[in-house]
Amino acid sequence: MQGDGREEWKLAEAQYLLRLAALRLQAVQDVSAARELLETVDGILKSMPDSGLYGVREQLAGYQAELEGLPELDRAGVFLRLGALRDQVDRLVALPVPEFDPTDVSAEEEYADRLQRRDRWDRVLMRLERYVRVDFQRGKVITPLLDEAEMQRVRRTLQLTLEQAQWAALRGEETVYQASLDRAEQILTQYFELENPKVQAMQGQLQELHGRAVSLSPPDLAPLQQSLANYLQSRRSSAPAEEAADE
Repeated sequence: MQGDGREEWKLAEAQYLLRLAALRLQAVQDVSAARELLETVDGILKSMPDSGLYGVREQLAGYQAELEGLPELDRAGVFLRLGALRDQVDRLVALPVPEFDPTDVSAEEEYADRLQRRDRWDRVLMRLERYVRVDFQRGKVITPLLDEAEMQRVRRTLQLTLEQAQWAALRGEETVYQASLDRAEQILTQYFELENPKVQAMQGQLQELHGRAVSLSPPDLAPLQQSLANYLQSRRSSAPAEEAADE
């Protein structure tokens, strides 16, 4: 194969790799793969001793620097982490639900009842104050005590919220992903025992996942592709003129 033919083949390969890098960035936002592809393209152009490629390589270097500043997404990893948390929801310890028993009286309370001559209904009302609270502070969130059936619905809601965050991460929907994590943390704080190690562990993992990006704004490689295409066109246009001059 003659020298010009080999160079044409290399340039065609560089064009193909650029298209592939652009596709990886726009379709799946795979920064790591795009970096490797651009590095290969730069190696191809570097091997060709043509000053006309200087502008293309300069533009390529700018894109490489821009990609270095972008985070590498791991959507599959985030998806799996959230799936593991979803599977742990049934093992979380909920807030305790006390049972009202008007006959449950300590020795101290029984002695106080006798001193103050409380009748049976007075004693029942005093015991009831442990379980019923009236709060006139508007805007203050009061968590209701839930029975087992209601708590199962809360667990199911938490699982669905984590599942929503999973699919948002996989699709790169950053706003939905972050909102779902916020909602999951809210449910966890409101209905589960925060002193429990398992609940604390899930809370910590949700906070960590908040810092994991699932989308980014990749650069558009179209100008670089156009620059290389223009160089190729210029090269092919000048080839017949050079052959005619040689004759």
